[in-house]
Amino acid sequence: MSDIYAKLCPKLKEPKFATMSDLEALLEIQSEMVWVRVWVDTADAIWHATQEGYYARMKHVSESAPPEEISQAYQCWAAAKNIIGFVESTKTQKIDMDSQGAIGMKMAMVQCGFATQAQVTSLDELANKQVTWCESEGLPEIGLGHIVSARELNNGVA
Repeated sequence: MSDIYAKLCPKLKEPKFATMSDLEALLEIQSEMVWVRVWVDTADAIWHATQEGYYARMKHVSESAPPEEISQAYQCWAAAKNIIGFVESTKTQKIDMDSQGAIGMKMAMVQCGFATQAQVTSLDELANKQVTWCESEGLPEIGLGHIVSARELNNGVA
């Protein structure tokens, strides 16, 4: 069974498709939108941080002299230095907002007062993208013939 049918057959078994014609099912599948997580362009993250005003705070702290190592201020200085260094690196072109490193950076931004929780949540939402169900499954455009064949496979006809 090809990849198309491996994904399309279970999809067509969903109750909402039971009473739909082949054409109705096709149109429903082609128009179904889902949310996926994507990597964020670093430039978009920097733009967000600049627009929200917390980039300048982190940049200022990262460029200041380091405080005493045993202080909370040192931890925040180190976090700012790490975050600014990461996003300004020419090697960092996209950010996986769900990676442990990015999660730690977002937490540090709030804990150190560089950004509010609402600002960090808004930053994180840059990773949410709405795409068609087919695109989310890595499928090409589905045609009426695919629906007919998938239903035949589901019914044991093919």
